[in-house]
Order: sequence, then C-alpha cells, then structure tokens
Amino acid sequence: MKYIYTILLGLLASGHSVAEDFISQESAANTYNYVSSYDIAINRPPSVVWENLENLKSWMYAFELSHHSGNKGEVGEVLRLYPNQTFYIQVTGKIENKLLTIVNLPSSFNGEKSTGVGVISLVPNGSETLVQLTMSRRYEWVGEGANTMKEKRESKEFQSSTGQMWTGFLNRLKELSEKPQ
Repeated sequence: MKYIYTILLGLLASGHSVAEDFISQESAANTYNYVSSYDIAINRPPSVVWENLENLKSWMYAFELSHHSGNKGEVGEVLRLYPNQTFYIQVTGKIENKLLTIVNLPSSFNGEKSTGVGVISLVPNGSETLVQLTMSRRYEWVGEGANTMKEKRESKEFQSSTGQMWTGFLNRLKELSEKPQ
C-alpha cells in the first residue's frame, strides 16, 4: 500500500495527471477500502478556484447536496447526498484557498456499513492551480452470502464509471473557474 501512495504522490508532485481507483483488502475478510484519487490543472489562481470549490453542488452536479443541518457554508454543515436516502457528507475542515475536507457519515446499504473521507487540496503552480482530490471509503460487509457490492466495485466497468463521474466533476470545476469574469 505504501508503494502505491508513493507512486501517486510522486506523480502528483511531478505535475502528471493521475486518475486512480483501487481497493485494499483488510485483514478481516469482510472489510475493505475503496480509494479514488484524481487531479486537474485549472488556469486560475487558488482564490478563484476556491470560490467555486466551496459551492459543492455547482460542480458535483450528480448529487443532491441539499442542506441537512449545521450552518450553511461552514465547517460542520451536513449535506444529503441522494434524495430520500440517508447518505450524508459533512464538511469537516476548510483552509481558505488551500484545503477542503469532508467525511461520508456512517451509512448502511445493501449489506454494507461504510464511512469515508474526502480531501481536496489546491496547490498553486505558476498561473495555474492543481486541484487534487482523494477519497477513501471503508466498507464492512454485514450481509448474508457473498458481498456483491465489493464484486461490483472491483469491476473495471464500475471503476471506469466512477472515474468518468469524478473527471466530469473536476472538468466542471475547471469550466466554472476559468469562465471569464
């Protein structure tokens, strides 16, 4: 696992685009992590990107992201991910123009319990800003029989679909940020 992170960090530091999904198996057969990492260069300073980044719904358009609790726009705010479902994220940290962190609050779906974290960093690079997004979600199988959800996440089709979704989100963030002012 350290080896994979070293490669990812090395590629990110070198300015290469990285889109990576991988699953790590834990020592317990019923627990695993799904990790995704993506980046994009945006031709604007971090302060411009930050204005759009904070408005999650504007660029993460496939999610509901409706206000559930906490103060809107502040650390601690909880947002519903999907209509009529109990999937929530909470904004856990903000360092203006640099870092936004979120957690996927504990949930249960199709025999799995899960929680996760997301980290989005803005790194100035000349006239550009490198946006680096990494998410990790931990799943525990509590259902009966084989874990069909894990099998699905391990498939190339699922990983390709997930990659397309997050690449689309980051491209939307780029489009919004590079829009003439």
